[in-house]
Amino acid sequence: MYNETCVSFPKCMKISENRKKSIRARLNSGYTVDDFQSLFSKAESSSFLKGANKNNWRATFDWLIKDANMAKVLDGNYDDVKRTQNGLADCGGETKFEDLEV
Repeated sequence: MYNETCVSFPKCMKISENRKKSIRARLNSGYTVDDFQSLFSKAESSSFLKGANKNNWRATFDWLIKDANMAKVLDGNYDDVKRTQNGLADCGGETKFEDLEV
């Protein structure tokens, strides 16, 4: 699933015992196979995770399947932010300015 979805990342060539252990731990903690698919899709869509950052750092399979990292990716912390014409971030919501409480 990772290799098919995360085509911009290094291929995962072997599933070691440590990797199996990490995957089992995520599944045992309540994550589903669909969550893994979402994780890999979000990673593939994230410029930051693919190296568009000040250090040219890229996520790896092992980094993605760590508990805290998986949660952050699924929470959208690494989603690309679209900018509107006025320079404000557009998070894709339907909230109108007048609906916001100040």
